[in-house]
Amino acid sequence: MSLQLCFVYWDMSPCLRTLTDILEECSPVTNDTQKTMKSRMSHLVLVTEHPPIDPEAGGSDVEQDIDENRPLLRNEDTGCSTPSSQQGDSKVTSNYSLVPEALLPAQAKAYQLLMTYSAAYVKLLMSRRLSGPSHHHKRPLRNHCVAPLCLCQYIKKKVLQ
Repeated sequence: MSLQLCFVYWDMSPCLRTLTDILEECSPVTNDTQKTMKSRMSHLVLVTEHPPIDPEAGGSDVEQDIDENRPLLRNEDTGCSTPSSQQGDSKVTSNYSLVPEALLPAQAKAYQLLMTYSAAYVKLLMSRRLSGPSHHHKRPLRNHCVAPLCLCQYIKKKVLQ
């Protein structure tokens, strides 16, 4: 079995600017854009496990520790906390949606989308399965990347259209 290890570096600031502009252009139809993102990203969920909160341990130090360890993504409203048992230790699992919240500014949504889809993009790029505009056609003005399809264009194609 052979393992191929690839290191990829790119400056995401042009993609962040472009995707932010795209999301700002969609702002008059934010509700439609949000519905589209929810329908295309509903299967993307981050599952975390953490110990249950001990109500007897009260105190500000415990509350501060809980805040520091709390995930940054919002908790799904659909019965997401379920206890599970591993080797006698009680754990609580929580599901967090990766769909950017509607109230976030366009740049924060763009950043979250870039972080969510960058791994899939790199995998497709390295396996040469990333489809984009043909090399025979003139590249669109928004393409600031040498790949057939830039990360922000990939996100626009997969999530926003």
